[in-house]
Amino acid sequence: MPGTRCQGISTAFETRPLAKRKVLRDQNILSIGDAFDDGSRPLEADVEDLLDADVYERLVRESHSPDLGKKKIAVNDRIPRLAKRMEQALKGADVEFSKTRPARLFLEKMGQAPDMVLTRDAVNRFERLFMAINEKLKRHVARDAGAFR
Repeated sequence: MPGTRCQGISTAFETRPLAKRKVLRDQNILSIGDAFDDGSRPLEADVEDLLDADVYERLVRESHSPDLGKKKIAVNDRIPRLAKRMEQALKGADVEFSKTRPARLFLEKMGQAPDMVLTRDAVNRFERLFMAINEKLKRHVARDAGAFR
């Protein structure tokens, strides 16, 4: 709908203070966690967490291979957010992490062979997120309040 926007997608809880100060309406805030089943919903998540961990790790390794060369990286699976996990792993090998590299590679692979980067679980997470977005948008439009109200 023209003039209608979803107010925000939260990657963690950084938008909650904005809702508290009435900058954003709490019912219009989405979390990446909305893409997960209740039983597997992470406390914090970034958009990268919609992908399977092994897929994201392969994207990072491939996209950073010129800098990595033969260096080994140790990935700490206890770090819940994939981007932070890989950032720490690369830092341990003295390689600067760039979130845009695996993102660009993901888009390339989506155009060439999507099943190499999107598992059934990842597709389900994306579908749940878009269903949540559509539901929030539908409620916002029904309120007929316009953008950011």
